[in-house]
Amino acid sequence: MLNHHPVSWVRCAWLGARLARRLSNWAEVFPRFIAGQPLPELRLRNGVVLQHAPGDAPVQLLFEIFADGAYRRHVPGPWRGTVIDIGGNIGATAIDLSYGRPDLHVHCYEPSPETRTMLSRNIAGNRLGDRVTVFDEAVGRAPGRLRLWVNGPSIAATAYSQDAPFPGCTPVEVPVIGLDDCLKRVTQGPVVLLKIDAEGAEADILEGTDPAAFARIGNVALEYHNDLCPKADERCHAVLKQAGYRCERVAAELHRGMIYGWRK
Repeated sequence: MLNHHPVSWVRCAWLGARLARRLSNWAEVFPRFIAGQPLPELRLRNGVVLQHAPGDAPVQLLFEIFADGAYRRHVPGPWRGTVIDIGGNIGATAIDLSYGRPDLHVHCYEPSPETRTMLSRNIAGNRLGDRVTVFDEAVGRAPGRLRLWVNGPSIAATAYSQDAPFPGCTPVEVPVIGLDDCLKRVTQGPVVLLKIDAEGAEADILEGTDPAAFARIGNVALEYHNDLCPKADERCHAVLKQAGYRCERVAAELHRGMIYGWRK
């Protein structure tokens, strides 16, 4: 979570139960999380270990990705081929999808240097280096370079803000490629899933892609950010519908939520 807030005993019990169900070291994590103290690495009961830095949100990732399967929805399987993971962060999605699936490869795009270092550590630590490839580019409408705000919460690093989105954020220039170029790199099977969590870039990514290229992509799961990119949900939905996907939109907050696309 980005900030620590006092919680009621009911919510404490709920959080403790969820952590205990997923983590083998929950008894160490839980009291520190409630107290807002630095957390140890998360040790999942399936063997996954999630390392993290102070600016990361490991418990939020645990619940949203590993527990709730936010990016697995509407993907019936089998999980064979390649996932394009745009906005790889510290590797939670790449690990969740590739762990225990030897026929699946993940192309993980993470432009923030510090976050990418933790991503690479998590991939290596979970022995997934042969199935997860990490790229240092951002993905956008077209190739080029952009200014990315970093040194804040890693899950909120964005290029779609004129000013620093959080105190202490600093800009760094990073390379950008388009989704068409991402697809050219895929050589192992079909693209099972396109996952996008790019903090405002989602509409530009889809609109900048050759419409014919979507025929290679079986499923799409993206997070939209209308506060960073006005009408991002409508723009993304329009592209996916035009490309022949059935779509579901799930609002999580006032300006943010998920859009899922799958083939009829």
